Amino acid sequence: MGAHMTPADHNQIWDYVEAGESFASIAKVIGSRLTTVRDFVAKHDGLRPLPPKPRSKKRSVVEAKLTEFWSPEQIAGWLRVDYPDDESMRVSHEAIYTALYAKQLVARPKLCLRMRRPLRRRRHRRKNQGQGRIRNPVHS
Repeated sequence: MGAHMTPADHNQIWDYVEAGESFASIAKVIGSRLTTVRDFVAKHDGLRPLPPKPRSKKRSVVEAKLTEFWSPEQIAGWLRVDYPDDESMRVSHEAIYTALYAKQLVARPKLCLRMRRPLRRRRHRRKNQGQGRIRNPVHS
């Protein structure tokens, strides 16, 4: 449903829908099928979706610091010091952790947060380096 349409096609469809054009005439103009246009409009309940909100400065700064391997505690403290008069630039470290694990940020926890232990323990045996062997055994 609308997989091959570009964002320009989407805007054109909404412009024609708001002008009161029929689905058939819209489909002819954009070079698509009638059902594709009808399904696209039905998917959005006939309402043009709102444009995405611009990314906030705070979010950009937090994501940049996470990619530099800063901990959420360090970021929250640094924001308080660097922006003392700007309340909109305050965020708690708990909120950063929550956003990370809820996948609301571009950064991913395993890639950004320093772990105190290795992610994987090796299970292969090491070559015997002389431990457990008797050197110069006495043979009878």
